Amino acid sequence: MKIRLWFDLAFVFLVSQSCSNILSQSAVITDDSLLVSAQISMNSKDYTSALADFKLMSAAYLAQRNIVALNASAYAGRCGLDFIGLVNTFSSIGSSTVLNVLFKNAIKSTASQETDCTSAEALLMSIAATSAGRTTAENLLLGLVEFQRIGAILGQFADRGGSGNIDSGFDACLTTKGA
Repeated sequence: MKIRLWFDLAFVFLVSQSCSNILSQSAVITDDSLLVSAQISMNSKDYTSALADFKLMSAAYLAQRNIVALNASAYAGRCGLDFIGLVNTFSSIGSSTVLNVLFKNAIKSTASQETDCTSAEALLMSIAATSAGRTTAENLLLGLVEFQRIGAILGQFADRGGSGNIDSGFDACLTTKGA
């Protein structure tokens, strides 16, 4: 009998609370939930989705230092920055030049990738104008973004045919884009 009474009370309580309200409260989108979604997207290398999540966050949330750095990381990823790949390339540089390594890392880069590098740079520079105002990790990310940006520019202008080799007529000191 007591079990039946408890069951009836529980049933009345649940019905009176309206299940739709319980479920709708769990579907509220917050800045924190958007951040989790962005991080999951970044872990999957889906930087466009991550950036879409960042765009939905409030201005106050986006202004937080750690969020600025994560947003910059998403732009850097879409720019083509692959930290592990770049480090592995540098560790086996051999007799190749740094310019060739950067170029090989950014073959077939597009103007939009260069723009994403510029966006990542701007976000990181917004943290502090000088390196002294940024953390070591933020400065490292900025340096890698700049390397990727150089590679993206070279990929666009030094290899017009997409062969993976610098065009014979390319001169970095001139405004020509190759032979």
